[in-house]
Amino acid sequence: MTLEHLGLFDTPPDRGQVRLGLVIVGLLSVVALLVLPVRDVRLSPVDPFVRMIDMVMFIGELITATLLYAQAAVFRSRALTVLATGYVFASLLLIPHALAFPGAFAPDGLLGAGVNSASWAYMFRRLAFPVAVVLYIQLKQADSAALYVVRCFETGGVRI
Repeated sequence: MTLEHLGLFDTPPDRGQVRLGLVIVGLLSVVALLVLPVRDVRLSPVDPFVRMIDMVMFIGELITATLLYAQAAVFRSRALTVLATGYVFASLLLIPHALAFPGAFAPDGLLGAGVNSASWAYMFRRLAFPVAVVLYIQLKQADSAALYVVRCFETGGVRI
């Protein structure tokens, strides 16, 4: 293993992984097309649905953030730290979303503002992740450029 590719976040996928990803996207597309004819069928409502989904996403995003923080500590990557912080921020925004959602904990939501505050919390949550990814890309490029300069300096100007 070379020094340049120490973790999964900086290792490019091989052909098999790319093919597997394309197969999964193809299968999901086929399933979506198969389900399309029954899109108008109404299912019975499940009262704790929003609470369950928010809880699962909250735990999943906190686990992802923890793993990213661990990678950031090992590789001293500011980019990974920003990405992990984006996951934490997005997961914390699930709390006001669940509390404000009508019917989740109270008929009008515990925060009492109704559907509008729940939708605004969810919109901010949906914006948090793309902003974190854009910042991650910018910092990753800056880290790569700085690493290149350090390596050129260490090798006396010889490219590695």
